[in-house]
Amino acid sequence: MISFLTQLFLYGFCFDALLSFWAEFYQVQAGSFAEIRALIAFSAVAQGLVLYVCMMFTRKISFRLVGLPAIFLIWANLTAAFPLPLFYLPQGGLWLSAIQLLIAAGLIGWAWRSDGAGGGPGFVDPALHREGFTLRRLLVLGGINILLAPLLAAAALVSGALLSLEKATAGYVRIRPSGLYITQSSFLKQAHTVALDGMIHVADSAFYDDLKWGVAGARTLVLLEGVTDQDKLLSAGLGMEKLAEFFGLKTQMETGQYSRTINQLMAKESAGDLAADGTITLDDSVDVRRADVDVNTFRPQTINYLKAAALLFQSTRSGRMEDFLKIMEDKKDVLQNEQIAKDAMQDILVNRNTHLIGQIEQGLSTHERIVIPWGAMHLAGIEEYLRSKGYAEIGRVEKPAVLFWKK
Repeated sequence: MISFLTQLFLYGFCFDALLSFWAEFYQVQAGSFAEIRALIAFSAVAQGLVLYVCMMFTRKISFRLVGLPAIFLIWANLTAAFPLPLFYLPQGGLWLSAIQLLIAAGLIGWAWRSDGAGGGPGFVDPALHREGFTLRRLLVLGGINILLAPLLAAAALVSGALLSLEKATAGYVRIRPSGLYITQSSFLKQAHTVALDGMIHVADSAFYDDLKWGVAGARTLVLLEGVTDQDKLLSAGLGMEKLAEFFGLKTQMETGQYSRTINQLMAKESAGDLAADGTITLDDSVDVRRADVDVNTFRPQTINYLKAAALLFQSTRSGRMEDFLKIMEDKKDVLQNEQIAKDAMQDILVNRNTHLIGQIEQGLSTHERIVIPWGAMHLAGIEEYLRSKGYAEIGRVEKPAVLFWKK
């Protein structure tokens, strides 16, 4: 029985390696081939887990022949190859499948024989003739696995969170070992350029100090993010300043180019010195205007949701953990209502993006270059819109927003 399971797993491992490399090389993400690949991969992982557990109870399963490829599958699938997601390697899936293919080739060269299993072709496991159960093996491997299980679970959680963050923001927000990074990208169509300058509401002051709007030779329009609140519906604010203070950071409204630009715009607004479309001129080549909505366009439950979120920030900042826990444990609290959260995201993300796209289209009729310094969560949808209109990416850089290890 052990010999049969070993053969089944090793053939599955090798076949999965071949299919995975093929799928990653040709970027096959859907269709019958992808479904077959997923089924074989799941089967190989399940068999590897079973044999890995069995190794604790019998010495008839070779660690080199079965244990190592099983551990590779567990690492690559159950932890998403942690810590590789921290480094966001280009073509990461292709690299992993190439490694698996090399392991498979090594196994075949080392252990596959034409007269191997039962006189027929198959893998020859040198451990099959050993004695079976030993208490020493159980205690040693069992103890090691008990220690490794929490690390495995933690690695899986971290990798899952990193991959979810990258997917949700289309790569505009990434966490690396050194800190949190924000992406800035540029897109070109004929004579028009659109720069998506990813922003974050709370960051190191250096991130905001490095912002620059204009470039030589291009008439630029900067479309600023910033929800107005004419009716004072959120008069207490969102608590970003308190959150920034708690972590020793700054908000984008406190320092740097963004803050200076907003202050200039507000001064012009107060003086009634705006153009008809709300634009001000910073210098000979850069115009600026708000491209956001007012709070009064949000649903009432969205406003309540934002107020509750601000209260949560304040509870964290003040150290009132009992208030924080009370909010998180109250299933009737507005923050725990999935439908309200969904509607809030529609108002905060989707509807504001729709308004911004209208501002982009208007700006392209008057300017050669558009700069969009908006929160990184918005930029995935804006990038999708630009690509649908035939814009091609011409540049992408990452900038540190929050460094974990500061001098």
